[in-house]
Amino acid sequence: MISAKARHIMRGTIGFLLLIAGVIEAWAGGGPQNVLLIVNDQSANSLELGHYYASRHGVPQHNICHVSLDPALYATTNTFFQTAVVHQVRNHIEAFKLSNQIDYLVLSMDLPSRINEVESSTAQLFYGCRYAASYFISGCNLPSNTRNYYYKAERGFHHSSSFNGTNYYLSFSLTVPDVQSGKNLIDRALNAYRTAPTGTMYLVKNFQDGNRNIRYQLYENMDFSTHFFPNFPGHPLWITWGMQFRPDVMGYMEGSERFNTNNTFLAGALGDHLTSYGGYLPAPPPSSSNQATVWDWIRAGVAASYGTVNEPCAYLEKYPDPLLFFWYGRGFNCAESYWMSVANPYQGLFVGDPLTAPYAAPPVVSLSAPTSSPVSGVFTIQVYAVTNFLGTRPRVADIYLDGRFHTTLTNMLPSPGLNMWVEINNATATYTTVSGETLYDAVEGMAWSLNASNLSVQAIPHGDRLELIYTNYGYRSDGLSYHAGVKIGSASESNLTANPLSLQLIESIYSAREFITLNGTANNGDTVQCTITLTNRIVTSNTVVAYQGESAASVLFRLRQIINSNTILQGSDGVLANANRGEGPYTRTSSLDARTPGPEGYKLHVNYKVTQAISYSGLETNVSFTDFFNDNANVLTARGNILYECGRSPLLIDTLLDSTSWPNGKHVLRCIATEGSAIESQGYAEAVVWVSNSMLSCYLNTPGQKTAYYITNQIRITASASGAIGGITQVLFLVEGKPTAPITAEPFQYEFMASQYGSGALSVRAIAFDSSGASACSDEIWLSIETVAQAPLIRAATDIYSTSFQANWASANLATNYWLDVTTQSEFTNAYQAGYSNRLVGPLISCAVTGLLASFLYYYRVRAETAAGISSNSGITNVMTQPTVILNVHSEYGTADPSVGIHEYEYGTHLILAISSPVIQATTQYQCEGWFLTHQDPAEGTGQSFVVVMTNTTHLTWLWNTNYWLSANATTGGIIIPESSWQKAGTNLMVTGVASDYFRFVEWDGDIEPAGRTNNPALLLMNHPKSLTVQFTPRLIVQGVPEWWMARYGWTNNLAVIAQADADGDKQPTWAEYYAGTNPTNANSFLGMGQARSNAATEEPGRIYWKSEMGRVYKVHSSSMLESGIFSLIASNILATPPINVATDSTTQAQPRNFYRIEVDTTKASPWP
Repeated sequence: MISAKARHIMRGTIGFLLLIAGVIEAWAGGGPQNVLLIVNDQSANSLELGHYYASRHGVPQHNICHVSLDPALYATTNTFFQTAVVHQVRNHIEAFKLSNQIDYLVLSMDLPSRINEVESSTAQLFYGCRYAASYFISGCNLPSNTRNYYYKAERGFHHSSSFNGTNYYLSFSLTVPDVQSGKNLIDRALNAYRTAPTGTMYLVKNFQDGNRNIRYQLYENMDFSTHFFPNFPGHPLWITWGMQFRPDVMGYMEGSERFNTNNTFLAGALGDHLTSYGGYLPAPPPSSSNQATVWDWIRAGVAASYGTVNEPCAYLEKYPDPLLFFWYGRGFNCAESYWMSVANPYQGLFVGDPLTAPYAAPPVVSLSAPTSSPVSGVFTIQVYAVTNFLGTRPRVADIYLDGRFHTTLTNMLPSPGLNMWVEINNATATYTTVSGETLYDAVEGMAWSLNASNLSVQAIPHGDRLELIYTNYGYRSDGLSYHAGVKIGSASESNLTANPLSLQLIESIYSAREFITLNGTANNGDTVQCTITLTNRIVTSNTVVAYQGESAASVLFRLRQIINSNTILQGSDGVLANANRGEGPYTRTSSLDARTPGPEGYKLHVNYKVTQAISYSGLETNVSFTDFFNDNANVLTARGNILYECGRSPLLIDTLLDSTSWPNGKHVLRCIATEGSAIESQGYAEAVVWVSNSMLSCYLNTPGQKTAYYITNQIRITASASGAIGGITQVLFLVEGKPTAPITAEPFQYEFMASQYGSGALSVRAIAFDSSGASACSDEIWLSIETVAQAPLIRAATDIYSTSFQANWASANLATNYWLDVTTQSEFTNAYQAGYSNRLVGPLISCAVTGLLASFLYYYRVRAETAAGISSNSGITNVMTQPTVILNVHSEYGTADPSVGIHEYEYGTHLILAISSPVIQATTQYQCEGWFLTHQDPAEGTGQSFVVVMTNTTHLTWLWNTNYWLSANATTGGIIIPESSWQKAGTNLMVTGVASDYFRFVEWDGDIEPAGRTNNPALLLMNHPKSLTVQFTPRLIVQGVPEWWMARYGWTNNLAVIAQADADGDKQPTWAEYYAGTNPTNANSFLGMGQARSNAATEEPGRIYWKSEMGRVYKVHSSSMLESGIFSLIASNILATPPINVATDSTTQAQPRNFYRIEVDTTKASPWP
């Protein structure tokens, strides 16, 4: 928002009436004046789309460069491309004096996309032909001369910067399936400008496709970089392949043959997928016909995409780094973000609108110029620019006259003598700016000073951003603080600022990772050993011995299983083995990931070794090695960031312009103001001035403003002039901003065919010259060129199956219907496919052709119908239907669907492959752990079902693991871990007996080695079903009294003393009450007797009564003479019948007076409940 003070300044006068022009539009890094638009005169579509782009963006018409070549020429040679395109571009820039303003080249459809079947057209226009070898000649290769020196520059692009001495242009191809798709793309890009959408940038991890999933390892670095920008768009990591129905896609990056198109892409969205032929147009070669292309992305709704034009192999350097989204989210435009993200782009086709910049933050700028009357000679203008909404000040102001660069008003550099400083935990490094330094030089100087000061961080300059990296790898920074600023020092102006993006270094939240690789096919006995040392120095070895013919993928699969089932590695300081990526059908790479994120995982260590049973044969690795977990070391240590910007706000400039050499008439001044960060977003304002340095005037008589013509019309322009001194010497007509042959005598007129320029908006103008050397220009007139029925451009077939394919063509302007012919004879004289002779398709630009024969050659063509009639035939293209394919299913267990055996399918059939699992046979279980496919993507996976599109004859093998039943039991007094469960065969299982309170472990019973019976924990090898029982026993004190019984009554200390004492005063020691079953804390609870009775008259035996307790067994003793102390056993094995037991004494008649004693039989039941 402009302040009240700023508004007051802008409302002031310069001494005469001023026109104040507000901000009209803005761009990041570059604007329409910086674009050269390349159109193909042989393609009406190219001309139409080019004019639409120029009109919508405001590209000056003299920035449209015409070339002429076959529009169906998607591939050509370097020699031809240099002659037909490159030289024409250079000549145009030189002829129209555009060398100091063109930074971007845009190819408007129907122009070649690949050169020598290796390099892309956009790369050629970027840094020339690299003469790179094809994969099909030299195999996988990455030529050193294909390096992009703008890679990761993190600064606005300028052709004049000449990175590494090369004359660069950021080149984009506006190649689209049809004109309407191109117009939609342009509209989406324009609708996105400065909207800062809150959509999501999806980083998709595709474990189903190891060859194409290689970029996932770069996702974390992009994520870490964004943590310093709190308003950065969402970008969840590890979204899995198959993402669909998302309503907010602002970015989409994955590795796969195809991608889901049922997501909603927001205006300005970017998207690309890592595959071989994404930029091979108009369709991938038959061998890779299932691959999606950049056209699929454009149809889905993105503003830009990227794809390689031929087989690149899986080199990360040939594909966009995920930092693409980071730069785009910072505010760089689409072209800058994409070109900075590819290290070696020679095979990459950049497609879309390069000026797209949803997150741009331009400065606010106004331009004031005299408008009350014509100007002559020297006149004054005023430029006023202020900060953008982020607070970044304007740094540069340029003036353009009628779409051409005119002059630079200011190009501010950091003032010499400024003292830059960075403080790290109270230690400070400084740098003083010197004359002539740019913002980027100053940031590099500050980085140099920091690195020379040894302050526990490494400083890395990224354009206007200084990144601080904590250098003590494997350890946290513990909140290391940092500060930064700029002092004015000896400088005349403080125009440089530093903005630390956090108060302390931000710690890593990512898991340490180390990759292991295995190649080839095994000989019997090849050994792969992976020894891992944890941070606590515990060492564990994980080994696989291969069998004859086993693939590297299978061996690594088994190694991952062993590692992931190793209990030593399952703790928080352990390791997880992942099948993240691979480089080919016989090469596989797995990653070892720390289970706990953070810098400490760096200290995990691996010794990886492959030993061949037969030397120089069998399995091998790119390297046997020993190393810490440091393959992603760049994201494992804490970071900080400082942003710098250079500028002044308000930027107020009064300047003089000299109109002496300008033709009399109307002229448009445009002021471009650029903000002072590395993004260099542009804001602009325009003002119109009328120049009158003489009496000479020029007028266009015909046609009038916005006159419409058909593309088949001839157009006549007529002009007149007045006020000449000595007569008119010539009139020069400008059509599309380009001069025609001068007319030296009346009538001043020029004729041309509208088809020379194509449909769309076309400007015409005239300039008159008189004998005095004066000149005058007419107002610019805009004409509208409209099309008539044109034959559609035929496209290659897609969705090619055994009995069907989809015929495709580009949309023709104003077409309401299309008519399709399909035949097996290229002359189209007979042999039409039933139902496809002059078939009315309607307004669609594709048609499914069905009922075909497998492995058969078909031809098709199409005609367009408009209000003007039906067009001529399009070109002809052919398509070979696919053969049928075979699926051979193998499985040792379970019920497979399709069943085990051989099955035949139509090419392209979508199959759901499934297996029943688990299979249980008594105490053995077979569990399906995954599958392998030959000659098919994906080549391997986990789970019991998956979907495959049948494109090759393939062999499916379901992979099984064997599990054995562990019957785990425990006696009273504890539990066993694990409980009864299935356990993987061959596992060394750690079993643990966990005793309850007051109990202790005794030993193991069952299927365990004798030597290990008293070990707890113990190792149990699951080489067959096992049964195991853990024995526990109570902990005892004195007289065999258990601790648990004492604890029942609240005693936990001095147990031995209490057990021998009479705690409740009932004349019985505590330990005796344990056996008696009485309460040792209750004096009324004791083993006591009632009176023994005898009836001598009836001779009934005497009865003895006593209090009994559950579970006890009693003995009765008697004595007739108590003094003797001699008692005789008269009854035993008397089971308790609480609360009272009764026993009889048959001797009471003989001994009328007896004494009795009751004994608890401790041999019958112990311990007591």
